[in-house]
Amino acid sequence: RRYRILYDVREEIFDRIGEMARSMFGTDRGLIAFVDADRVLYKTSGQRTHLPRGASFTAHTILGDDVLVIPDVTKDTSHPIDLAAAGTSIKFYAGAPLITRDGYRVGALCVTDDRPHDDLTAEQRGWLRTLAQLVMNELDRRRELAARNQAERDLDLMNQLMLAIAVAPSARDALDTSVRLLAVAVGAVHGAAFEVLPHRNAIQMIGAYGATPLWREEIERVRKATIGVADSLTGLALRENR
Repeated sequence: RRYRILYDVREEIFDRIGEMARSMFGTDRGLIAFVDADRVLYKTSGQRTHLPRGASFTAHTILGDDVLVIPDVTKDTSHPIDLAAAGTSIKFYAGAPLITRDGYRVGALCVTDDRPHDDLTAEQRGWLRTLAQLVMNELDRRRELAARNQAERDLDLMNQLMLAIAVAPSARDALDTSVRLLAVAVGAVHGAAFEVLPHRNAIQMIGAYGATPLWREEIERVRKATIGVADSLTGLALRENR
């Protein structure tokens, strides 16, 4: 989830790395797989989008830091998977775990074939690790780029907020504009700011934004109301301090 990779979309960079793996090892398939709580998601073309976690050797691969090789699946008893759920005739599997910089194993770069293969040589295992590192390098590059873009958006929003407060003719206008900017930034159709009334277990709206006439009508109604802390989601946030 941190890498925002758990969605069913094919991507050219992963297809290329998968094809490179397939070609290098002479197998039927080169795959990039990510493990979620109960499924394994594949990011390379020519493969089912996902499988149950118990039907994939990737779930075994992430249990260790080393390359996992199963020369003949039909003779293997150490890494059981649900072949019926997998719906595959796979006979050979080799996978290198995808390891994040802070040591989490999130998936595998693997090659599979419908016929058995010999065990990999030390050099071939090194190739597989290198391809897995290429995948992680791409993921880290994306994550860092997304973080920079988000920082730029946050800075731009902060500048807009400061300007809105500086030019607003009143405190209410400043609050209304600030709430609008925040709501638009997160893609919301409505936003509001509340204050806690002194010595009373109640809150009152002091700033708001509504994108539609219906929301604007609701805002004017709520502005005039005194709301019990126990009677709103805002009150819940206050009570639980989260």
